[in-house]
Amino acid sequence: MLRVAIPYGVLSAQQLRALAQVSDTFDKGDGHFTTRQNIQFNWVKLPEMPDLLAYLAEHDMHAIQTSGNVVRNVTTEAFAGVAADEIYDPRIFAEIIRQWSTINPEFLFLPRKFKIAVSASEKDRAAVRIHDVGLYLFRDVEGDFYFKVMVGAD
Repeated sequence: MLRVAIPYGVLSAQQLRALAQVSDTFDKGDGHFTTRQNIQFNWVKLPEMPDLLAYLAEHDMHAIQTSGNVVRNVTTEAFAGVAADEIYDPRIFAEIIRQWSTINPEFLFLPRKFKIAVSASEKDRAAVRIHDVGLYLFRDVEGDFYFKVMVGAD
């Protein structure tokens, strides 16, 4: 099994076509989009893994921190960047967190997987409360931006 990282669920058309090619070439013709906004291929063969990873790299994709006891893919809602009730694009903050946590030595061998979500809409479609760290961007009465930070134990 191989999970391919799709940071905060954003893919280019070229990357989506590349994932379809991975599915046809290295898997049984399908892939599963996960709740972490990654794609999972369940039937890849270990001897083909170097070629598969090289192909992903040619299309600016990887499988880093998609499994194991690390900070997993930072997620946001499916409508991030275009939601009518959004006060700011949460993908910007998801990208900052992704860059900060990816291959950071402090986060490579955690006791358990660690999940982070960012939301900036009136309705929390990113389900920030069910993550280890949930960040909810809001404006106060003066119009200043703040994060409500929710930390869970589950």
